[in-house]
Amino acid sequence: MRGFARVSKRFLVVAIIAVAAAFFVVAPFSRPAQPGNSPPLFEQPSLVLLDEQRDRAFILNAHSGTVVGLRASTKEVVGRVAAAPHASAMALNAQSGDLYVLDTLLNSVVMVKAGAWSGGSAESATSTVQRLLVGKQPTSLVADSSRNRLYVTNFDDNSMSVIDLTQARVIATLSVGQGPRQVVVHPRTGLVYVANEPERSVS
Repeated sequence: MRGFARVSKRFLVVAIIAVAAAFFVVAPFSRPAQPGNSPPLFEQPSLVLLDEQRDRAFILNAHSGTVVGLRASTKEVVGRVAAAPHASAMALNAQSGDLYVLDTLLNSVVMVKAGAWSGGSAESATSTVQRLLVGKQPTSLVADSSRNRLYVTNFDDNSMSVIDLTQARVIATLSVGQGPRQVVVHPRTGLVYVANEPERSVS
């Protein structure tokens, strides 16, 4: 019986250590406490984007359209931006650190400058946020960081908007196939490929 009691106690200690270890591993991923009546940071997180070079992670809340910026290594909150209430996609300029949020309902792209996450209240830094109109029902976007271009597919217009990121304006609207759904860009050649869903083709 003494041997059994000794084993039971040892098993109990091991179990307690295992539970404590699991708690500390999971804890950093938990939702941070909110002071007072502040809105929750992650009320409906739908997209996550990483900026490895600047140690940042961006989480898009689908319900409110806010983007929460975190320090990726520590999960410390570095800012919160009211970007787009109907956001459906995000893209990152790897060179500048600027973030682009696609607003499908308002037919636009919201550009969030990297300075929005440099400290303080990002929600009040309106000078770091800019909205650009594109075509009807934009479905996807991709940034070409080396050429400072942003490409946006417009499903209802059967077109693709080309945005000059240096000038922050649409410089061209190109016709593509019917119902463009997704766009990608070759990082070396700069060639752009568009998947046209209803037409079953690639532009």
